[in-house]
Amino acid sequence: MTTEEFLYAFRRFISARGTPSTIISDNATQFKLGSETLKSVWNHVIKSEDVQNFTMNKGLCWKFITELAPWMGGFYERLVGVVKRSLRKSLNKRLITDVQMRTIIKEIEAVVNSRPLIYVGEDINSKITLTPSHFLTLNPTTGIPDVDFDLDDPDYSPLESSKEKLLKAWKKGQKLLDSFWNLWRNEYLLSLRERTQTKLKSCRVQSSFLPQIGDVVLKKEQFTQINMENGEWEE
Repeated sequence: MTTEEFLYAFRRFISARGTPSTIISDNATQFKLGSETLKSVWNHVIKSEDVQNFTMNKGLCWKFITELAPWMGGFYERLVGVVKRSLRKSLNKRLITDVQMRTIIKEIEAVVNSRPLIYVGEDINSKITLTPSHFLTLNPTTGIPDVDFDLDDPDYSPLESSKEKLLKAWKKGQKLLDSFWNLWRNEYLLSLRERTQTKLKSCRVQSSFLPQIGDVVLKKEQFTQINMENGEWEE
């Protein structure tokens, strides 16, 4: 990636998301894949006069995590890894076009940014759960509702008009997204459990954590693309 290409990509990001006040990124010395070539390219980009001037003019603060301390980026690196593995498994060596790939990536972005962070207010049944999308769009949504016909139904055999071909392609895209969702949800919930166990083990006084009456929990059966409900432990 050249400096110009990076600036174009960064400008697209700002146009879509707004101008950030702070950017946090990896240090070049921590890049493993791509070795010295990737390190030199990254160093060239971030240290170029054009990038420095662009960030200064925008009033941006660019911070780098500590060298040789990869755990400082552990949370988002783990989340990126979960997304990559889930996408790879859902594609299952399937060949898709560039347009299809860009589309599914944006839909995956919407799904991941709709994960629940915390419920709002004192009433856990208020149905309002704060997600990353609330900070990005202020009107969070995970996409357009699915179409209501079943391509696997043997009785469904319409004439292949242009409209129906588009609907068929749409349905295939929805199946791919559903496959990703199921894979990502299971692995994401597992990573949350592992993170909690790691935090408990790191305490000076180790203790097992058991849910207590009144604790707020996430219901796995309600953890869907459009409905991620909290619940209260009652027994």
